[in-house]
Parts: sequence; structure tokens; C-alpha cells
Amino acid sequence: MTTRAKVLSVAGVSIGLTLVSIWACLRISEIYFFDKFYYTKSPTFGYIRPVPNPLGNSNNPPTIEERIKDLRLIFSGKTQETLATEKPSLVGRVLGVFDDQTDSTVKPYVVFLIGDSYVYGNGVRVSERMSVFLEKKLSSIRPTKVYTLAQSGDSIVDNYYKLQAAEKVIQPDIAIMGMVVNDFILDQTDKYPDELVFYNQLREECPQEERKVQWTGPQMTPEEGMMLNLYPSISEDYANICYYERILERMEGKPVLFYSFDPLSPDPPPESEEYAWKGWQIMHTYASRAQLHGFGFTSPNNIENFVFTPRATIEGHPSVKTHELFAESLFKEITTNPRWGFMQK
Repeated sequence: MTTRAKVLSVAGVSIGLTLVSIWACLRISEIYFFDKFYYTKSPTFGYIRPVPNPLGNSNNPPTIEERIKDLRLIFSGKTQETLATEKPSLVGRVLGVFDDQTDSTVKPYVVFLIGDSYVYGNGVRVSERMSVFLEKKLSSIRPTKVYTLAQSGDSIVDNYYKLQAAEKVIQPDIAIMGMVVNDFILDQTDKYPDELVFYNQLREECPQEERKVQWTGPQMTPEEGMMLNLYPSISEDYANICYYERILERMEGKPVLFYSFDPLSPDPPPESEEYAWKGWQIMHTYASRAQLHGFGFTSPNNIENFVFTPRATIEGHPSVKTHELFAESLFKEITTNPRWGFMQK
């Protein structure tokens, strides 16, 4: 080996070891020091501060834009026919996928996955979200497109409004409404284009006082949040639960599955466990009212050995493993329940 070749070889090994070391350091920091280095700081993991509504921001980092690209599509003001004409490259994504074997366009099975920060994927990469895992699993059986319609803080009003907007672009085979305990608390009422008009309609139909967020300061505990904000939101004394009823009425007849990210057991925990008991009451109200209107419902209880693991200590959103388990649970529901028509190719 010549001297030049030796130098190049040593340099190559050195560069390789350096890159491996950098990768290892990044992995260690992500696994063990996520809260310190990434939480609320890194767009790679879905954070963008101080922007409360990335959809209304024109200067998002590319990784944030990737997360909300489906929202951009449905609020573009275009119908699927217009998009097919103006942007033929979207035909495969919106109207169908090209099947090389049959030389034709095959309409995929279309899933809307609607929710808040859980679905948006706070704390995980875009490629690690449950929507990505679900699409891969379903596509192994038949062509499938999962649209991710979510931003942090979205409420039940936001979720219905997104469904309504998305249906103008494409009709889903199933629309999955992700359920969390704070869905009845409204963060914003004009988050999406023209949403305020819809909100004002609900206010006319539900004249009760609206339960709004009460904030006691950064020292506020989850127990205080439950007592002051979350649990009262299901009281008939407030408009919040009325909004939900009016939304359920508007959705009747649609292929909607309500999915609780909490494994909702049929029996409540002991009342002595006040926080858990009140949380169960909220989610039970959420699920039971949806079922009374004829909608589907399930939770991770439908798979064995489900365990929710948070991303980190402070960042309590789902870990990558939990996103995979949510996808597994949804996959089982969609492929085994004939109601959703997935196996009817």
C-alpha cells in the first residue's frame, strides 16, 4: 500500500469513527436527556415556539411543514377534482395509487387520523408517528393512505371542523377521532380558516356558559387542572358537552371510529383515586355518547400487554413504542371489524 493510500485509509477510518461517535452521542442524549436537550426546543420532534398554530405560520421549519402537509392540503380551498386538474402529481395521493401490475389507478383505502398532540406526534419524529406505522401495516394488505389531521391543543370542535374540511377533498373509508381527556376544553376558536363561523353556530345552539381554562400559574398541578378545568367540562351546566352533542348529531351516518388513547376499562377506578376516577368519568362520557349515536369505539384494550410509556420524564406524550402500539391497536380494529370494509377489496 502506498503512503498516499495509507493516509487516505487512516483518514477514512478516522472520519467514520467520528461520525459513529457523533451518532452515538445524539442517540444517548435523545434517550437519556430528552427533556434537557430536545423538549420544547427541537422542530425535529414537533416543537415550534412560540408559534401556537403552525398552520397559520408561513416560516415553519421543513420538519414542521411535513407534519402539517395534510392540513395544508385540506385547507387549500381545492376540491379533489380541482386538485387532480391543477396538480396531477397529487392524483396518486388524493384520488388513487398507480398499480403497475394492472396498468390502472386503484383507489386506496383512505383513513383520516384526527386528533391533537398525540396524533401530531409531539416528542417523536415524523416517521415515528402512529399514522406512519398504521399506513405501513395496512398497506401490506392493500393500498392505503392515512391522512394526519392534527395540531397540538386541538379540541373536539377543531377535530370535527377538520373532518368537515377534509371531506370536501376526499371521502374517507374511516375517520378516526383520537380521544384525550382535555378534548372538551377549547384552546382557540379560530385556529382554522373560517372556524369561528362554525363556533358561533355552536354558541347559538348551546347558550350555556362555556367552561374555559382556569390557570393558577406554573405551579398548577395535574390534580388542580382536573378539578378546575377538565372534570367540569362534562357538566350539563356548561356549553362544552353541548358542543359535543351537536357535533355528534352532525356526524351521524359517517364512518367514524372514536379511539381512546387511554385503555378505557368498563369499570371505574375507586373514587379514592380521585384523579383517575374523574379521568375515567370524562372518557366514559366521551365514549358512551359516541356509541349512543351509533359510532364505533375502541381503545388499546383490544391488544394484549398494552403499556403506555411516555417519551421522557417531563415530556409525557407517547414514546415511539407507544405510537407503534397505538398503530397495532388501530390495525386490529380496522382489519377485523367488517364495519370498516377494509377486507372487502
